[in-house]
Amino acid sequence: MVDVQHKFVLASNSSIRRSLLESADFQFLVDPADIDERSIESEFTDPAALAARLAEEKALVVSRRRPGALVLGSDQVFTLNGSFVAKPTNRQELRAKLQSLSGETHEFHCGFALARDGKTLHVEVDRVQVTFYDLSEGEIDDYTHSGEGIGCAGGYRFEEGGVRLIREVMGSHFTVLGLPMLPLVKWLRENGEMATVRRVGGREE
Repeated sequence: MVDVQHKFVLASNSSIRRSLLESADFQFLVDPADIDERSIESEFTDPAALAARLAEEKALVVSRRRPGALVLGSDQVFTLNGSFVAKPTNRQELRAKLQSLSGETHEFHCGFALARDGKTLHVEVDRVQVTFYDLSEGEIDDYTHSGEGIGCAGGYRFEEGGVRLIREVMGSHFTVLGLPMLPLVKWLRENGEMATVRRVGGREE
């Protein structure tokens, strides 16, 4: 028997994913998956397949230790001109990444997976294209100095100052943020799982 508080589990420590689920009035427990992402990444050249595998592995790992719970795993892969690009880890890498993105279109492949008791229920990947403005050196310096994009898949925070850099988004904003909420909600509704994830009685004050 699963405790009512633990019927739905997010296998991620991402603050933005938590925020998106909370905004949808979902009730969930956070239990981050501990997987070797680097070894999995080395097996793939296709970004959609990689995003799907990472999300599924996270969901499966946590579902095995949370009997009966519906577990959500998610991961995001960033590509520029078809090549994987790592998250910048310092301001020097951030500046170089912003220079490479200036005036260019890049892609996010964001996968989510749902599992229960060590069995995969669903895996799906959403893709979105983002085009940057032609950035001046001053704009690049300003954003680099802020350090805001360090550790982010795209080198910027879409929900914060990074929005100033973006000329166009082709696809869902949720996918840029890191969790394809619309296809997730669609699956939950179609498979009778909304009662599993929905906060009973609405928001807590």
